Amino acid sequence: MRAGAPPLPPLLFRRPAGSSRALFANFVRRELTTRYIGSVTGLVWALIQPLALLAVYHFVFTTIFRATGFAGASFLAFVAVALWPWLAAQEAIQRATVSLAGYAG
Repeated sequence: MRAGAPPLPPLLFRRPAGSSRALFANFVRRELTTRYIGSVTGLVWALIQPLALLAVYHFVFTTIFRATGFAGASFLAFVAVALWPWLAAQEAIQRATVSLAGYAG
């Protein structure tokens, strides 16, 4: 912002919250139905897979490598806090790349 320039009004950048929320809910609903509509364990697998991966990591790192948590905290909590955002970001980037390639043209 330049010196002496008047500040922009805060309402200039606001969007109606209701329409964005409804659009986001529609996107989530569509994604879940198209992704898991034909599978028997689809939605359950989406919940079990990260938990199973967390259990495997916990077993390997605490039993085989004898790792401990940071500053006396539980290693399971340490891995969960690091692993789940990483998995979410990885899945989002992977889906965005496939989406861009699929709708190119």
